[in-house]
Amino acid sequence: MLFFVLLSKTICSQNHINNDRVLPNNLIGFYTNLGIVDPFSFQKNIIDDFFHGRESLSLGFKYQRSLSQKLKLELSIRYSKYKIITEGPDGPIPYPGPYTELFETITVPILIKMYSQKNYYISCGSFVDFNLPREVNWLFKDPQSGLGLSLGVGKEFLINRFTLDIAPNLEIHSLLPFNSIDHQRLLFGGLRIGLNFNLD
Repeated sequence: MLFFVLLSKTICSQNHINNDRVLPNNLIGFYTNLGIVDPFSFQKNIIDDFFHGRESLSLGFKYQRSLSQKLKLELSIRYSKYKIITEGPDGPIPYPGPYTELFETITVPILIKMYSQKNYYISCGSFVDFNLPREVNWLFKDPQSGLGLSLGVGKEFLINRFTLDIAPNLEIHSLLPFNSIDHQRLLFGGLRIGLNFNLD
């Protein structure tokens, strides 16, 4: 009898248990991040009024590993597309606008997820953006290649060997740009939805 008690405690210590459900130690999955992006700069410039954010879409692949009972490390890579509306200044010369400009990036995020009861969590971390080539004649010229910050709040739903992950999140892109400091960044707010396969 004592043997079975010790064995059950050992199994529980090796698997994260939350609300009587076994949380996986390792998983892989795909996710999408849908939301709105808005350009901004730390030093106000008259050209800032020419740009307005629109919808954005990201598609990514991730790997997640447990660090402890309440901490998980998430590594991922994703493709993102951002839309920006460009409007010209008012003046005697007509400006051909507004029109839509596109940004495409490859992003590598590293996140730490801190869990509480019932599979709720807070995620925070940083990411690296690599701006893909784009047209040179667009007004929004500031590349978004650089280091950014991410913050989110989410919940995981266990479905057999799969995990559904839903998390509202906020991102600041190019907070530390690779090229220059005085330029526009992108502020993103949206909802991330992921489907993961439990490897345990």
